[in-house]
Amino acid sequence: MDGILTLARLKTHLRGLEAAELGEVIVQLFGASSANKRLLTALLEGNTASLREQVDREIDKAFGVGSRLPSLKTANLRAALRQYARVAAPEALLHAELDAVAAGIRCMAEYGDLEESVYHSLERLWAQALKRCPDLLESEVPWNRLESLRQSSQNHGWGFSEEIEAAYQNFLAAIGPAQPPAP
Repeated sequence: MDGILTLARLKTHLRGLEAAELGEVIVQLFGASSANKRLLTALLEGNTASLREQVDREIDKAFGVGSRLPSLKTANLRAALRQYARVAAPEALLHAELDAVAAGIRCMAEYGDLEESVYHSLERLWAQALKRCPDLLESEVPWNRLESLRQSSQNHGWGFSEEIEAAYQNFLAAIGPAQPPAP
């Protein structure tokens, strides 16, 4: 790993750069990949649309129903969500994560049982999304959507619906009196 720059060494190098030199480094990073372009656009212009579009593309690749066969590979989706998490508002990130879970559940309904690793990935995304909810204002928590996803997960996979239910019940217990509004 000696050839790879560590964060500490990067910070040391950046402290020694003049503004023009730093600008040139950023220009080179911008041209190096489309992921860098999306991230720099979000960081410098406050526009997260291209990062969200990448999340949506990865959701479609992994779980797309109808127009294409799903790849059932979630690594690129998780990477896109990590990039989006760096700049997105918490509520927007929550909705992106819930979109991914919803697409996975639709995929299960369409194609039947999936690989165990896909179930685990969806379970982790669900749990991660639920962990975001207490940080939101009560009015920002999408209670109806959470309940709908919980319901639609029933009778899917070997233990999948039980994991989704357990995470939801743990979430409700953790938030205490702030319960979902009655239907």
